Amino acid sequence: MSMDFFSVVAFIIGLVFLFRGEFRIAERTVPRTQARTIAILLMAPLVIGFCTLSLLLDPTLIDLDDPMAAMDDPAVLQAATQAGIIQLGALVVAVSASVYLIYSLPRDSERSAPAQSSRPVPNMAAAPVPKTYPSIMTVSEAAEYLRVGEADIQALIDEGKLAAARTSSGYRIAKQVIDDYLAGDTER
Repeated sequence: MSMDFFSVVAFIIGLVFLFRGEFRIAERTVPRTQARTIAILLMAPLVIGFCTLSLLLDPTLIDLDDPMAAMDDPAVLQAATQAGIIQLGALVVAVSASVYLIYSLPRDSERSAPAQSSRPVPNMAAAPVPKTYPSIMTVSEAAEYLRVGEADIQALIDEGKLAAARTSSGYRIAKQVIDDYLAGDTER
């Protein structure tokens, strides 16, 4: 099979991607800008092959009265072989780069999953236990309120992410501060 066949197939696939825009492949959704990049990559080998053949082929070798006779000329065959090798290399690079661009995207299942929080306390967004808590809590009460360990609360206090007042018996934390932290409002 001719190398031009594979380049033509890649060119047609590139045209489809170029005009279609966003597409889904391998459980990934490729955005429009990246789809256009992939399309141009897939279209390039055919163009590179024709340009290379035009540069390598001496126009004086082809007789306009009988252009098919030039196909037996060793110089024409050598130029076509060199252009084919360059076109093959361009095709391998284009397909490899396209596959890399597609597989570097996250899967749709990973993209739709909730983003991991940078907060060190797990399960903080869970609803509080339906128990009444005082408006000012100790570290252990705050840990029970958030359903996490006391060490996690202490870490938040040490990092300055949770405001607390130091007393002789330990830290005291306002319930409103914890509720604001849960809501993501850390400006207070």
